[in-house]
Amino acid sequence: MKFFTEYILIILNILLLFNIFTKCESMDSPTLLAECNNSCDACLNVFAQTSGDFSHCAIVNSRPIEICESCVEPYIYLKDSFAEILKQSDSKGKCSSQYLDLDRLQVIRSIYNYNDDLWNRAQCNSCFQFQNGSLTNNFTDDAIKFRKYYNKTTTCITTYKNLVSQDELCSICFDDYLKLNDFYHHIKRKNQDSICFDIVDLMNSTRKLWSADLNCCHIRQHPEVIFLLSSAGFALLPVIFYVLIKVLTKQDEAALTPQHRFAESFPSPSSSVDR
Repeated sequence: MKFFTEYILIILNILLLFNIFTKCESMDSPTLLAECNNSCDACLNVFAQTSGDFSHCAIVNSRPIEICESCVEPYIYLKDSFAEILKQSDSKGKCSSQYLDLDRLQVIRSIYNYNDDLWNRAQCNSCFQFQNGSLTNNFTDDAIKFRKYYNKTTTCITTYKNLVSQDELCSICFDDYLKLNDFYHHIKRKNQDSICFDIVDLMNSTRKLWSADLNCCHIRQHPEVIFLLSSAGFALLPVIFYVLIKVLTKQDEAALTPQHRFAESFPSPSSSVDR
């Protein structure tokens, strides 16, 4: 298994180098896909080109993580080029019969699966719209809204960072950060934790900036403080009510006990008549 993984990585590196050295002369992917018609050799070259394109894109956008946003088109072309291998044929027969599942290494299928797994582990599909079951490069409404909240928050921080004190900056930008954080939780619940990693990485970096670098976590707006105090007060009401009931019950018992003893010190009317 270790040898197999290392082999795939070597092949990917070769494709990446091929991509770098041919980048200046290579045509765009739609043109390459058009040349794939009725030629298995052309399909193989197109797959090599698109695999290199996606690998190169994923590497250069690995930090900060922008694989989903920056590499969606190379990924779509990668999928299309592999689909062409599966459906095209030439005078020698089907392309899939010529290149796929012929030996244990399964180079072409393994390289495709490796890149496809990278895309899926980043959960990039959740950032884009689908049309007729096919992935497009159009962002979802949630991804666009998140980017809007993110840009507004970072713009606020950048604008006031060198103009006001740190506490003032936290107060000024608090509403923007709160909206960003709340919307992130919204899409997280909506998608059942399936969020494309570009958004996850942006949120993590913003939280680090807000809490660790700016130390803004201690800042609370007055309405939030009032809400928290009110919530705490309502939560304590049953406890206070229970304690009062216990205290009043014990006082009533203490008041009744002397009266009972005082009554016992006098003889009853019946006992006086008997005498």
